[in-house]
Amino acid sequence: MSRPIRIQNKSRGKLTVCALVVGAVLLTAGPVSARDAAVSALQSAERSCAAGNGAQCLNLGDLRRDGRGYPRDYKEAAFWYAQGCAAGNAASCANLGFFHQAGLGVKISLPSSVAYLKKACTLKDAPACAALGRLAEKGQGLELDEDYALYLYKRACRLGHLGGCTGVARYYLDSGVGRSAEAAALLDKVCLGGHGEACNLLGSWYEQQGLSDAAQLGELYAKACRLHSLQGCVNQARLNKKAP
Repeated sequence: MSRPIRIQNKSRGKLTVCALVVGAVLLTAGPVSARDAAVSALQSAERSCAAGNGAQCLNLGDLRRDGRGYPRDYKEAAFWYAQGCAAGNAASCANLGFFHQAGLGVKISLPSSVAYLKKACTLKDAPACAALGRLAEKGQGLELDEDYALYLYKRACRLGHLGGCTGVARYYLDSGVGRSAEAAALLDKVCLGGHGEACNLLGSWYEQQGLSDAAQLGELYAKACRLHSLQGCVNQARLNKKAP
């Protein structure tokens, strides 16, 4: 990969969200004057969303999705995400796409999910690009197209999504295109970044090629397992059984 991997900034809208959470809590628990201020803040956020501020729509949706200061309400969250997506907020489109996959607050609809994820990916939302890559790779909701899947994984990777980078490396290893060394280098970088699947794939490739001893493989699989890779845990257990 010629472009560096960048970890996404997850602090987007952090202060606004914190303010809205505090406001929502005060609505039910605070003194009258504080509740009045909280109502005013939330109404201001809703007006801002209605005026086309997609980030505020996203924040309002996140509060309802996560149940922060409110009872969890996926239908209400989907409403705000729809407003945010219409305003061009990439994460709102992505969340709405994921909601349509899982049937959270909306009907399960793979075509709708794909449509929202495509819009989000176009707007440079990395998780949406990676999710589309998986759908294209499996032929779910999209025509089975490995080249398109690779394009989407590369786009997600350039946008800082570790799973997208792992998808690129997996394609190189599975397709026999003669780029296994490049794939291994990418997996090593992504594993260091904290992606369990990458650690497991790297260990599997080393094991297949006979390029690592049991101790090194054990470390990779153990790290993969700690990072919630189920196959990494399976491989770790297998190695432990082989140990004298």
